[in-house]
Amino acid sequence: MKIARARARFGELETECQAFFDGEPYGIEVKRDQEDRPVYFVQRAQDPPPLIAAIAGDAIQNLRSALDHVAYELVMTNVSGARPLGHVYFPIAESKAKYDAKKAKQLKGVSPAVIDAIDSLRPYKGGDDVLWLLHSLNNIDKHRLLVTVGSFYRSVDLGGHITRKMAKQFPHLTEMPELSAFFRLEGAPPLRVGDDLLSLEPGGDVDPHMQFRFHLAFHEVGICEGEPLMDTLINMVDAVEGVVARLDSLT
Repeated sequence: MKIARARARFGELETECQAFFDGEPYGIEVKRDQEDRPVYFVQRAQDPPPLIAAIAGDAIQNLRSALDHVAYELVMTNVSGARPLGHVYFPIAESKAKYDAKKAKQLKGVSPAVIDAIDSLRPYKGGDDVLWLLHSLNNIDKHRLLVTVGSFYRSVDLGGHITRKMAKQFPHLTEMPELSAFFRLEGAPPLRVGDDLLSLEPGGDVDPHMQFRFHLAFHEVGICEGEPLMDTLINMVDAVEGVVARLDSLT
């Protein structure tokens, strides 16, 4: 149920993200540096609307709750009498040592086979980092209202630029196709007005058709910096579904 609710938010999230991009939130201009190189830079950059972060946070909370529900069912299959109260959680921790310290309390009442099964999942940072990320972002969303979602520079179409340049240099090659080839950047910082995106050779012509791509990403310092929003959420769903499938036979 909770996983299905998380997936249901994905369609809404994609709609809101597309509406944001359709509004042309980024403006790119060109300047010349001291060596007469064309430099493409960010002239305008809108912040993503808070609704996008709110939807992402809701999906994360549903996924975290799905794990807690599994833990609760695992406890209930092994105890009788009164139902357990608020101590039952699916344990995820900052480190293996912290996981080992709290798992017995959060899973009190489960069988040794369940403990072994959850141990094998390594639900801590440095073990299963996707589960740790889910847990960490959920804590942020609960205690600070919204996770941080920002804009990031993703890639540039250098292939298209090169073919246009060649067509200009060799105008007799009339059959030359324009071939897009986007080069992706890793570890780019959050997008800010004034950021330089690309510089070309000194004295080079400005390419008015240069294409840049941007994406929305989580940006929580020390936790999740620049990880694409939808890709990260999909990885989390896959991870939670894997956990549920693995533990289902023990309930």
